[in-house]
Amino acid sequence: MGISAGTLRTRVELQERDPGGTDDWGQPSLTWSRLGEFSAAVKNETGLGAIRTSVSGGIPASIARYSFKVRAEVISHFQVNPAQRLLAKLPFNPTVYVFKITGVISDFSDTSQAYILAEVGGSEG
Repeated sequence: MGISAGTLRTRVELQERDPGGTDDWGQPSLTWSRLGEFSAAVKNETGLGAIRTSVSGGIPASIARYSFKVRAEVISHFQVNPAQRLLAKLPFNPTVYVFKITGVISDFSDTSQAYILAEVGGSEG
């Protein structure tokens, strides 16, 4: 089936935490490195859906969940996983948001696309 280029309107940066290393105080380095950039179609939960999920799951309402529809080759090329994070600007705000990756889902009905599940909010940095 394939994904039309025009539907992937958000540029997303994928990052991973730098391995090892310590700062001047001997504490583990908490820096991130850029792995690459790709386009995605971003969707979030509806307002009522987010409230239901927060209440039933005991999750703070300040955490918002998103799905990033991408071409399947993005997942295999970058080996996307929950140890990484995404940076993206949402259409309604020029702020760059940091998204914690919570999972990856393949679309079995259309193997040309996949979804990166992520959340923003809380204390992820």
